[in-house]
Amino acid sequence: MSSIEIPDKVNLIGSYAFSESALVSIDIPEETLSIPSYLFQNCPKLNSVSFNGNITQIYSYAFYQCKSLTSFTIPESVRYIGSYVFHSSGLNSIEFPSQIVSIPTFVCMSCKNLKSVYFKGNVTTIGNRAFSECSILQWAVIPETVTFMDGDAFSSTDIRNITIPDKIT
Repeated sequence: MSSIEIPDKVNLIGSYAFSESALVSIDIPEETLSIPSYLFQNCPKLNSVSFNGNITQIYSYAFYQCKSLTSFTIPESVRYIGSYVFHSSGLNSIEFPSQIVSIPTFVCMSCKNLKSVYFKGNVTTIGNRAFSECSILQWAVIPETVTFMDGDAFSSTDIRNITIPDKIT
């Protein structure tokens, strides 16, 4: 199965539903409000995910080890993102929308193609090893709203340009 069409009326998709499949692309219907844990975990060919509605939550391991997922836009409607969501995926860059206030632990750890990280507005915390082992990560601007950043948040990266607010603890 390389693509699947989910009916518009579907508002809940179960964990692991597409885990370890050969899925290449998918459109998430308007009625679906969250991406459950492990939904696309280890889908090595997945390269396109589009959202037609107002997803508010993306749970842990949702896109874990999706090596072909090089581009992903987190919808502005997302308020919560879980740990390990993009761990070991193929992302080149990532932008966190303004509704997310906490960047969880291990969210993008070991994304070997990740070069840049962008935060919009309201992030207050960046968790343990959130971006560690992103070996070519070179650029990040930490917003003024951040008050806590774990010491290992950017460990084992190639950071060359990072802006950190004075008030971080």
